[in-house]
Amino acid sequence: MAIHLSRQPVSIATVWFANAAAIAVLACRPARRWAELLGAVVAGNLGANLAYGDPLGVSATFLPANAIEVLVGACLLRRGGAIDHFTDGAGPFMRVLLTGAVWPPLAGATIGAATIHWHGYARFTDVWDDWYVGSVLGSIAMLPFALAALKRGWPLWAAQVFTLPTAAFALLCAGVALFAMTWLQPRSST
Repeated sequence: MAIHLSRQPVSIATVWFANAAAIAVLACRPARRWAELLGAVVAGNLGANLAYGDPLGVSATFLPANAIEVLVGACLLRRGGAIDHFTDGAGPFMRVLLTGAVWPPLAGATIGAATIHWHGYARFTDVWDDWYVGSVLGSIAMLPFALAALKRGWPLWAAQVFTLPTAAFALLCAGVALFAMTWLQPRSST
């Protein structure tokens, strides 16, 4: 889904959810399993790009940056125990967003933009800010939900989340997001 969204016509920023989901999975699993889980993430990313029709070289271009962003995020979240009580209040919640959604994309955007520039696909400065903003937006949207579902277990989390007020709020958020993606695109001046 993240790759499909990233290939839509240009809007304010490409929203990238995939790294946040992978960060949550690694952060909630024993470190001894990280290599196999990260391998599955990298294989899935490569497979999705190939399925979209990209050549192998182009598909592989994004793998190191995404993998490093995921590792940095999982390490930062695990390092200080940020995910243990992140739903206990605004402070712990903001700490999770800072450590898991703001800092890791700095690594991913820098490595990704440098790699893309090195291959001659685009200028570093043109790629870096789009990559960073898109990854932060996707992480802010995805990381808390993924962590809550993984930490509490799907049945308990679903019972707490899937209520009438939550559904109404989700529809409102989806409407605002749809409006933003539809109407806030850069317009050509004619």
